[in-house]
Parts: sequence; C-alpha cells; structure tokens
Amino acid sequence: MIRVIIEHKTKDKETTRKLVKVIEQVHAEASKQPGFYRANTLVNIANPCQVVVLSSWRSLEDSKAWDESQTNKTLSPLIEEQLAEQRTSVIMTENALWREEIANVFD
Repeated sequence: MIRVIIEHKTKDKETTRKLVKVIEQVHAEASKQPGFYRANTLVNIANPCQVVVLSSWRSLEDSKAWDESQTNKTLSPLIEEQLAEQRTSVIMTENALWREEIANVFD
C-alpha cells in the first residue's frame, strides 16, 4: 500500500475552511479512481493554517494515474488558489512492501 502525504498552508482560518471543502470534492472524485482506498484531511489544532491530507492507494501506479488524470488536473487549481505557499508532498510505502516496490530505487 502506498501513502501520499500532502501538506497545505493557507493564510487564515477562513481560507482553511474553503480549502477543506475543495479537498472534500477531490476526495469524492479520487474515490472513483482504481486503486484508491481512503483519504483523511487533518487540520493542525495549534495552527489551523496547516492542513495535511493522507491518502492510501493500492500501488504507486494507481497514485500516479490519479495525479495524471484530467479530473485531478481540473481540481488542482481550485486547491492551489487557496494556498499561501506551494504545497509539499511525499509518497511512502508500508514496510511490508519495501522490497517489492521501492527497493530498486536504491540499487
């Protein structure tokens, strides 16, 4: 299983509310994508301008297919316009899949 972690930073609480609504739309569309398991949106209690999205995918290929989909390309600007700075992301795998999917990256 692949986990995608995306960090968003907004300028204020109101923008965070708008961002979370857009992210909910993105989750609804992503849930239709093959290989999608689930997504969670987390808002930092100490700093509500920091929002982290955790999504789970069956494989790296499924995650990449979503990234490259027309639906994602259409929705991404709606997220970007809410951000105070560029979002950051990282793709991780569970330890059990390490050798099968990721180890060749380090060979």
